[in-house]
Amino acid sequence: RVWRDGVYSYKKLLELLIIGDQAFLVVEWEGYEDPTVEPLGHFSSHHRALRRLVRFTYARYPQRFTRAVIATFRRHGIDVL
Repeated sequence: RVWRDGVYSYKKLLELLIIGDQAFLVVEWEGYEDPTVEPLGHFSSHHRALRRLVRFTYARYPQRFTRAVIATFRRHGIDVL
């Protein structure tokens, strides 16, 4: 549950995107038609939080993790498997 535009709204993680060395979340908001993209920043600046998020996301949505995504995480010292 997140405070957004003056109301509490639930958000659902749709996808974790890795573009270069940047991480992004694609999020669907309750009551909003279009999903939003939330930048997480460089791996290095969010390393611990990103590691937790990656493991959580992998546990719930393993099908979203392609070999390329897993290889990118490994290059940055995050092993999800």
